[in-house]
Amino acid sequence: MEFNVDDLHKTACKSWVTESNIQPPLVIGSKTTKGEITGISKHSPASFEIKAPDQDDSKGWSRQIIKFEDAVLGSN
Repeated sequence: MEFNVDDLHKTACKSWVTESNIQPPLVIGSKTTKGEITGISKHSPASFEIKAPDQDDSKGWSRQIIKFEDAVLGSN
């Protein structure tokens, strides 16, 4: 049941993003309080992929997924 609810919610969010022409408020490369924006998530609507400051991609690749509205510019 949980999978079905999550899938319906994601589908509704994708429709909302498309219909409302939601655009990312920050550009790729921006530094946020969570790290650097490295891309737009292909799997989570209206969300950034963020590389944590201490992430070493040579030891494995991972990104945090942060919704557009939760991304806050950092001072770094």
